[in-house]
Amino acid sequence: MVEYRDIIVLFILLLLLFISLLNGVLAYKRTHFPIYGDLLSLSPLNNKEIFFLLIAEEMIWFIFQNVGFLLSILIFLYWLMSISVFSFLLFSIVIILSMAFMFTLGNICWGRYQIYKIQKKIGFIRFMIYLLNACLFMSFGFLISHTFAFIIKTFRAHFHHFDQLMNDQFYESLLGIFKNEFILFLIQFINKIYQFSIYTFITSFIKSENVFSYILGIVVIVILLYLLKYFTPVYGDNQSIKKSLFHYDYLYIYTKIVNKLFNRNHNAILHKELIILNKSRWIISPGVFSIIFYTFESFFYLGILLGIGVNMTNDPMFIALMLLFNTMIMIMHCYDIVSEFPQIFFLSSEGKNIEFIRSSPIGIQQLFEAKIRLLRAVLMIPMVISFAFSCFLLLYTKNFNLLTITLLMGILLIMYFISPMIQLYMAPYYAKFNFDDIQEVGSTYEEKELHIRSQSVPRYIILIPALIFSFLNIFFPFYQYIPFIHIIYFVAIFLPSLIYLTVSKKIINKGLYKLERRIF
Repeated sequence: MVEYRDIIVLFILLLLLFISLLNGVLAYKRTHFPIYGDLLSLSPLNNKEIFFLLIAEEMIWFIFQNVGFLLSILIFLYWLMSISVFSFLLFSIVIILSMAFMFTLGNICWGRYQIYKIQKKIGFIRFMIYLLNACLFMSFGFLISHTFAFIIKTFRAHFHHFDQLMNDQFYESLLGIFKNEFILFLIQFINKIYQFSIYTFITSFIKSENVFSYILGIVVIVILLYLLKYFTPVYGDNQSIKKSLFHYDYLYIYTKIVNKLFNRNHNAILHKELIILNKSRWIISPGVFSIIFYTFESFFYLGILLGIGVNMTNDPMFIALMLLFNTMIMIMHCYDIVSEFPQIFFLSSEGKNIEFIRSSPIGIQQLFEAKIRLLRAVLMIPMVISFAFSCFLLLYTKNFNLLTITLLMGILLIMYFISPMIQLYMAPYYAKFNFDDIQEVGSTYEEKELHIRSQSVPRYIILIPALIFSFLNIFFPFYQYIPFIHIIYFVAIFLPSLIYLTVSKKIINKGLYKLERRIF
């Protein structure tokens, strides 16, 4: 018989290890490309000592940020396991050391992998890996959408009037259907896990109150942590990667094409931005295809949209949701690349050069326009992909006509113009130029918070009304009584976007005026 307490304990332990691994992965830049790396290379400490000081700093910060969550988990585990206090203290040490090991392992492996990607050309193999990951994210989005569609269809098939909401039999019938479809599958999955020998070994170790077993576990993990010192980064080599690295590859070709298509008047500032984009491959090389094509989040949205297209029977509502998802994809794609690579797209990336630009005939106005034009150049391919995929869905659902194409093009074009402005319209107000290392750009609390909050205001105004109405229609299909719902969605997205376009220009001009006169 399956002991579900053991399953819960095992799930919690795996979750803690996964969270540690993920946080170690996310901290790789701060440990492998630390700020003031040149000064660290002059330190009397060797590479191993520097790395473990940096990794210890990251782990301590991770623990302090999640101390409430971790204490709650440990208390819950103590209640589930029902073992003595002393045994649980030893077990807690095993957990903490295991988390430290996973954090360090994830950091080292991901850091070495990213350095490998930076040093090598951006070629066909990496593009195929990117496509594989894109397919996985899109499939995951489709699976969620398809499963949710089944739940909605089941609810609607059994829901006929509001009085049913007060009837217990209505909920019991729904639970019976969902149990047959989902819960039985989950039980079978748990039974299969229970049969694994590794599961038996782990649960027997967890339930064992043998002090020797816990001490042995501590010793093994400490030895593993010690062995990781042989895989620490070489900071001198990492600093040289940042300074000089050039390849004739996809990134080089991409920047040349962008310069030829979007810089026909030979704007010097935009040309400079493209040169920086090409030379900052240590920053953008790990996620270069997310800039050129689509972020994985955007592929996830495409998968959801595909699931909607397969399951939706009301054509006007499907077209309305297609317009809404295209709006989300364009805005979120722009947000993702700006927040991921502030060293390229923030005004702050100019650093101390801002004084020269401000005193030159070019001025800060042209610098800001160059950043906007660079973002629009980056958005061109994602816009084309969105248009092509939407046309495929329109053909699949037999809605491909002049009206739907016009609505789609109208939404994509307005989003193409305003998405960069949504991200940067407040940049003149919160830009900071007094940093010593390019990695500090976008890392301060003020810049992060002000960027997130400022871009969320127009995003909420444009998206939230349509999203709320779409959510309400999941269970109560009001759209069936609105014949031109897709046109209403278009107007509800397009008009606020036009208003924002007008207002944002005034905000930008005022911000640039103040920035020209700011004392740095």
